[in-house]
Amino acid sequence: MSISLVQSVFEWLSRVRGEWGKNNGETPAEMLSRSRFLLFKRPEEWTNTQQNRSEILFENYAEIKKAYYNILSFRELLDTKNLNRLHNIDKRWNKWLFQADADNVSEIAAFAASAERHEEKIKNYLRTGKTNASAEGTNAKLQRFLSANYGTRDIDFFLYRVNKYFA
Repeated sequence: MSISLVQSVFEWLSRVRGEWGKNNGETPAEMLSRSRFLLFKRPEEWTNTQQNRSEILFENYAEIKKAYYNILSFRELLDTKNLNRLHNIDKRWNKWLFQADADNVSEIAAFAASAERHEEKIKNYLRTGKTNASAEGTNAKLQRFLSANYGTRDIDFFLYRVNKYFA
């Protein structure tokens, strides 16, 4: 095999890759694979390479761009700096739901429907900054205690132990 043939194959391959990815030398599969971790970060946390990659990714995949910015706005809604701000929770919540419906991304629509089902719990978290995790933990401990002491005959003594254990 001659060197000119190998060279022409590499030139053709570079030209094909360059047409898709603006001379970044990546195939679509490589671009999606390498862009995965930048989608977990906020844009201000991106490196220069990730910034360039995001521009190319969002140019070629508009649906990913819509989904990314929609989830980013939901993350900002749940940010701890927004806790205890009662005056605009409902307005911002409704704005996010409207945007999620307007984007026409099926995964985001499914996520928005799930968030809407749990709207009161989410808004309660935003208002008070507290979750029901402590109640869930106590309930789990009580259930483990009950299963470990299944078949106890002395009910009064059992309730006494529960009282001492959980008081």
